[in-house]
Amino acid sequence: MLRFGPNAYRQASTERRDDAERLLNERRYVLSMYTSGVAAERMLRALRGLRDAQFDERHDLREICKSIGRLGLLTSPRDDSLLEDVKTLQAVWRNNLRYASTGQVEKFLASIGERRYSGRNRLAVAAKDLYEAAASVIARGEVIWRRS
Repeated sequence: MLRFGPNAYRQASTERRDDAERLLNERRYVLSMYTSGVAAERMLRALRGLRDAQFDERHDLREICKSIGRLGLLTSPRDDSLLEDVKTLQAVWRNNLRYASTGQVEKFLASIGERRYSGRNRLAVAAKDLYEAAASVIARGEVIWRRS
């Protein structure tokens, strides 16, 4: 059985971020979107695991982030950038993207009412947004990790 602790989650976060970037560059947008969210979730779980190994939040990035705050890990005003990036991810990322067809994701993006995702390139724009937010969560997470 595989066991995951904070270090494993942290390492996986950077590996999944790199995977998401490769997928984005290959124009495999749906899988890049999913992998970006997984990358960010891994970093958030790594941070949470520094103080508490129990997880009740499932794949709710905002809830994991709130837990990190309650555990006293968000202490710098710069940590607000992590919260903003999590909001960006949470607006679009869903754990079940891995099951969705391209057409389903396009319809989903059209349904959320975000103007950025209304054009022909909605998948590319969303995939880039999610990748950049995830990369930022991971970078900020590294800073929090080192100071903790």
